[in-house]
Amino acid sequence: MKHILLSLAFAASFVASPVHAEGGIIGKVVEVRIDFDGKGLVTFADAIVGTQPACAIAGYNHSMSFDATTAGGKAMYAMALLAKSSDATVYGMGKGTCVTYGVVEDASILFLK
Repeated sequence: MKHILLSLAFAASFVASPVHAEGGIIGKVVEVRIDFDGKGLVTFADAIVGTQPACAIAGYNHSMSFDATTAGGKAMYAMALLAKSSDATVYGMGKGTCVTYGVVEDASILFLK
């Protein structure tokens, strides 16, 4: 029951914020990418839901980006690797921006269930 209520509250957060376009995901990590400059992607088994920003293109509708040159990005990278290796469920929410790659929504929050 607690899981259902948490999921509903998480989903409602997308509806409650019509000014900001942002996506969300509850799912499994299928791929973690890191580039030489510290930019990275977390790709999920399922598509991101909610209203993604206009800058996020359809080819990346299963991914969120992060910048591992920052403390928060390093933590997201570590969490994504842990989730992938342990087959854990990840909850994530986007920022509504595409600063890191320009075509992929930036991750705002990632947490493990």
